[in-house]
Amino acid sequence: MVKSHLTLPAGIYCAILSALVLSVSMMFPIVLAQTNNNGYSFFMPGSKPFGKTHGEWSSAFWQWIISAPSDRNPSNVNDNTGKYCSKGQSGPVWFLPLVLGGDAVKTCNIPSGKTILFPVYVGECSTAEYPQYKTESELRKCAKDQADKQTIMDATIDGKKISDLQKYRTQSPLFQLNFPNNNVFSATAGPSNSVADGVLLLVSSLPPGKHQLRASTGTVDFTSSTVADTGTATYNLDVTK
Repeated sequence: MVKSHLTLPAGIYCAILSALVLSVSMMFPIVLAQTNNNGYSFFMPGSKPFGKTHGEWSSAFWQWIISAPSDRNPSNVNDNTGKYCSKGQSGPVWFLPLVLGGDAVKTCNIPSGKTILFPVYVGECSTAEYPQYKTESELRKCAKDQADKQTIMDATIDGKKISDLQKYRTQSPLFQLNFPNNNVFSATAGPSNSVADGVLLLVSSLPPGKHQLRASTGTVDFTSSTVADTGTATYNLDVTK
């Protein structure tokens, strides 16, 4: 007896194969696009960790930053308990708050297994903060100019220096922010278009325990050879099991 075989059109085979590749890449993004830097692993710009580009994660980061009012915003409040750092956090990527000028220490409790978004320097321009800019191209130039000014950058994890920080620079797509009343930038409340640009690291999950991340930035005034607008952000992390 001859067994019959079901023959599928070539197009259906291609569709099934594409779906399988996409499923594997979503399940195992670390295998597909990750580099090792002094003992720690980072997703590279151009990869798509957990289904989003670096630029899209930058957009999500800024939406998280802006969402909380100033008096409960971890970027504005020097929170030594970590309670504000955890507000509004969900999903596979955990955001660290900004340091809004100068030096500050932030404390964050992070569940194990999370990829950490570490903002070394991230500029951002929105129509709410800069009403003189009306178009996407104007917002892009504004954000790029902010990031270009940061000519000094240094970042460490547990005392180990991270090399080649500029290769982690990325610019976001155009995205929308919804500024609450009493927001950290004192912008007009409501929706606003925005673009972000800067160096951010997507750090693969750190082992449970205590960790310290540190980022220092500065702007050089080449006309006088002086360094201005310096600041250091220190993050004391407790990665819990």
